[in-house]
Amino acid sequence: MQTYKSFFAFLSSAVGLLVPMVDSILKKFDAGVLHVSLNNTERNNALTIDMLKELKKIFTAAANYPETRVIVLRGEGKSFCTGVDLRHLDAATEHNRLQHKSDAKLLSDALQAIVHCPIPVIGIGHGTIFGVGIGLLAATDIAVAFESTTFCFSEVNLGLVPAIISPYVIARIGHANARRFFLSGEIFQWWDAKEMNLVNYAGTKMACFEFLNSVINHLKKGAPGAQRDTKSVLNTHAKFTKLPANLINYLIDITAKRRETDESREGVTAFIERREPDWR
Repeated sequence: MQTYKSFFAFLSSAVGLLVPMVDSILKKFDAGVLHVSLNNTERNNALTIDMLKELKKIFTAAANYPETRVIVLRGEGKSFCTGVDLRHLDAATEHNRLQHKSDAKLLSDALQAIVHCPIPVIGIGHGTIFGVGIGLLAATDIAVAFESTTFCFSEVNLGLVPAIISPYVIARIGHANARRFFLSGEIFQWWDAKEMNLVNYAGTKMACFEFLNSVINHLKKGAPGAQRDTKSVLNTHAKFTKLPANLINYLIDITAKRRETDESREGVTAFIERREPDWR
């Protein structure tokens, strides 16, 4: 636990100087699971610049702490996330191109940090989820939504474009569904999200948390290093990373390297000896 306290201290620092924790992002560590909660409840968890910076920092730093086996991303209050805080966009009307690009890059960096975090990430959606909020959910490895959840790619209704979130959303729902919902800006329900594979599971609140607990238990059984390498392979296939010049050779190489690890040898030996591997 002391080591994990140092993790939170690290998250609080910038250029080596300790700064106060951002209350709009809550963090709780429990039994190998880091719970990250959006906490801008007065704005239905609309994302501010500070929240995006904090999300980027959390998901980037978590990779350095082996105690963390799973990260759960959720929202406090009535809704998971209703997109970017429009007050910032309104205040940014006088921004020049460089400032707008800087804001867009921060959003992209936050999503990239979630996607490339080598630790399994589970997202829990509820309430109303708009635009970038859907992007956050799509960037997780496993997404869950309550049956009461409604979704909307609202960008076109605001004269905006869902560009930054598009790689992660399209990887889940496909081009055909993206063409419809990106262009129409219509509200859709949890059953549409489930059918399109935007979420892996949808159900009552109780059922969702039962599913969540089951998945966490399964994730904790896996070898941490193997899960990290598996996420790397998955991101390569999803083209979230630059494709290797020879994909087949890359897959052969990462498989061979993984089989040479102490973790792999321990896992195989434990299976043969009918015991639990040491990482459990």
